[in-house]
Amino acid sequence: MTDPGGPHWKGKVVIVTGGARGVGAATCTHFAQLGAQVVSTDVLAEQGQEHIAQLEAQGLNARFIAGDIASEDHVRALIDSTAQAFGRIDLLVNNAAILTAHDRPEDFSMSELRRVVEIDLMGPLMATHLAAPIMARGGGGNVVNIASTGAIMEIPVSPVYSAAKAGILGFTRSMAAALAPSKVRVNALAPSLIDTAMTAGSELHTRKAAMQPADIARAIDCVASQLDVSGAFFTVRNTPSGVRLSRLVDPPEELMLDMVV
Repeated sequence: MTDPGGPHWKGKVVIVTGGARGVGAATCTHFAQLGAQVVSTDVLAEQGQEHIAQLEAQGLNARFIAGDIASEDHVRALIDSTAQAFGRIDLLVNNAAILTAHDRPEDFSMSELRRVVEIDLMGPLMATHLAAPIMARGGGGNVVNIASTGAIMEIPVSPVYSAAKAGILGFTRSMAAALAPSKVRVNALAPSLIDTAMTAGSELHTRKAAMQPADIARAIDCVASQLDVSGAFFTVRNTPSGVRLSRLVDPPEELMLDMVV
């Protein structure tokens, strides 16, 4: 996958959740280098501030707002302060997520289950709900939700993560339809394994060639700026010929069963 970068992001406003490290940090760097005003948010305040300081040292436009994406108060403050500062929001990248894993489902505590759903699903829902009207007033915009191949494949060590990411797909499809009159496009990116702190030490990490966070940042750019679709699901995979972006067909073809019910 080639770098889709171009002048179309110059002066645009991009919010990235989970922006302190990994895919989020790479996404902040990518869009800042293309001339966008980037607003990063993360619960990892020190790392987030350090990364934004590095971008500012390069003369790039970026700011960091510390906070928990599962907090309604923080999400409201994030969206309101961005709108007040710049008068617009052009792209929201709902990237923040956690993965809690146990060998047995019964080992999950109720608080762990709630926390994964609050961050991985409720955070994107709240951010999109609040950012979309501002995008609409500016003539339209883009939301890219970071799902996972775990939304459509099994992750036995974390059914709750799979459930939350599957919820992202359902939310993407319905929100895209709801926001179509406002010219706000909503799409989902479901990458395969990425080399990040969240996947380090994973058994999958030793068996598959992981992509780099910068690969996902370029894919986000492609989906937001080059592909005129909404309500679509995409995956990014590392192949022998390089990193490839593919559109997932949904719903799948009906398979008729020879059963009378």
